[in-house]
Amino acid sequence: MKRKLLLFVFILLGNFIYAQMGIGIDVPTEMLDVNGTIRMRGVNYLKDENIKQLYFNEKGVLGPHKVDTPAQIYAGVGNDKFAPATAVNDFNTGKRVVVPIKLNDAIVNNLGFTESGDYLKIAKDGFYSYNVSLNLLSKLVNPSDPIQVYALLHYSSDNGATWKKLSIILFRIGKITSSTGSDYVGEVNNLIIPNAIVEHKANDLVRLSFIRAVASGSNPPVYLGSEVTRFELTNELGLKGYNLIVNKL
Repeated sequence: MKRKLLLFVFILLGNFIYAQMGIGIDVPTEMLDVNGTIRMRGVNYLKDENIKQLYFNEKGVLGPHKVDTPAQIYAGVGNDKFAPATAVNDFNTGKRVVVPIKLNDAIVNNLGFTESGDYLKIAKDGFYSYNVSLNLLSKLVNPSDPIQVYALLHYSSDNGATWKKLSIILFRIGKITSSTGSDYVGEVNNLIIPNAIVEHKANDLVRLSFIRAVASGSNPPVYLGSEVTRFELTNELGLKGYNLIVNKL
């Protein structure tokens, strides 16, 4: 009789141990079902690197969940030659030559960037990193006097009224080809602008441009280096006219 009683008690305990428990609820539907908030005290930080985040579904059930977060990136390439009719005169006279950035050039754009004229418009506040290269074809009037040109990446927070330099570099481009006379079509150089990181606000504008270097303190300006008869972005040498990669950090 005692053995039967003990067996019956163990069966009851077993059922109790594996039963669903409810706190603040009469009919639990999970192993632990809580109707209300949970507070934990004296919790130490976990040192194990193999930890997982907990999420809850619409029913309030907790559990780990694998979240695939796509890279936040914009990548654009200039597939067409950029050779505006005014580029040569603008460069020679010290005017800014703006490189148009078009959404049609985008390979990837999951940052929500939009197009505003020749500029990109930022969609969201945050920190962004930039990688830029420009494939420039220039033909020197005086091959013995290298052109001096600044390549710039800059942005505006007031719809283009003023611009802030984000990254700038001076290039001196001389004649390196052996061709002469009518065979001389110019120099192709892949120009890399230094990487940069900036904190943007939504609706900031971003642009790429060139401008001719000027002798320091000269007034009127004294432009440095040779003038040009060609000034354009090209797809020669197997490179794109420009490459622009933006990552949201």
